[in-house]
Formats: sequence, structure tokens, C-alpha cells
Amino acid sequence: MRYIKQYIVVIISLVALVACSDDDRSTSFIDNVPEPSDLSVAIDVSTDNSGIVTFTPSGTSVSSFTLDYGDGSEQETIVVGETIRHTYL
Repeated sequence: MRYIKQYIVVIISLVALVACSDDDRSTSFIDNVPEPSDLSVAIDVSTDNSGIVTFTPSGTSVSSFTLDYGDGSEQETIVVGETIRHTYL
């Protein structure tokens, strides 16, 4: 029984040693990602005093935008090409 326990401890130790080897954590791929450019946002303010404003952000090499409306409301994230409406009170 004693040898079985020692055998199990050795096996578990070897498995842990092999499982904890260093992985390739290279981040060199990030050097090839282009910077976002041509950033803009089209803003359409309704003229009926409803407080509705439509935002359409755009840009090159962008996957999403996070909009902070500046009025204490929750931030929203949208993908390129989407339009979002917000009501200012």
C-alpha cells in the first residue's frame, strides 16, 4: 500500500510538472494590427424638441465603439455600421 501511495504521488508530481511548462506568450502579433484611423461620428439632432439624438460612428480598422453620452446614463457599445438613438431629458 505504501508503494502505491508513493507511485501516485510521483505520477501526480510529474503531471503537474509537465502541465506547468511555459507556453509561448508572444504578443508580437499586436505589432501588425493597424491603428484606428478616419474616426468620425455623424450626429443627427431631432428638431421636434423630443431630445432624441442619433449617433452613427465610423472609422477604419475599428471593430466597435463605446459611447458615453455625458449625461450620467449607461455607456453603450456598438459595432461599426450601427446607428444608435439616445434621448436627452
